[in-house]
Amino acid sequence: MRQAPERRLRSPGLEPLFVTAFALFGFRLGARPIGDNSMFVHLRTGVDMARTGAIPRTDPYTFTAHGHAWVVQSWLPEWSYGWVYRIGGLRLVVLEQAVLMALMALLVARLARAGSPMRTALAAGKATADAMLEAVPAGTSNGGAPCAKLSIGCGTAFSPNMSRAHKCF
Repeated sequence: MRQAPERRLRSPGLEPLFVTAFALFGFRLGARPIGDNSMFVHLRTGVDMARTGAIPRTDPYTFTAHGHAWVVQSWLPEWSYGWVYRIGGLRLVVLEQAVLMALMALLVARLARAGSPMRTALAAGKATADAMLEAVPAGTSNGGAPCAKLSIGCGTAFSPNMSRAHKCF
């Protein structure tokens, strides 16, 4: 009778540690208090969507355009904010932002895996830094935008049109 080969656990290398560190950084980045006033419009629209079950088609908020046609471009995140707010309040909305940022940072770091720990760290770091430079103006705490900006930063890190001096890998 033939015995199965013995499997040995390998210790994780530096690359998975960098990926995990970026995911934790993303969580911490998303777990900040909401300070962007437009986030509250998104939250209120989401609460209305969760209550009515429909996407608003007319502007319910502004006094100058009340009742005029309105396109809610961010309906999916607004809908999720509304439901999360109804379930657990503002603290759960902040937790949702933190989890979404952690997932986005994890995705960026996984996509940046370049075969060596240093190149992975540099590529993921550049994508994150590019996003943060655009996402958070000096002295503000931007509520929902870092998620979108992090994905844009990911695009700039992997753009083939970048000059050689700015490439990470």
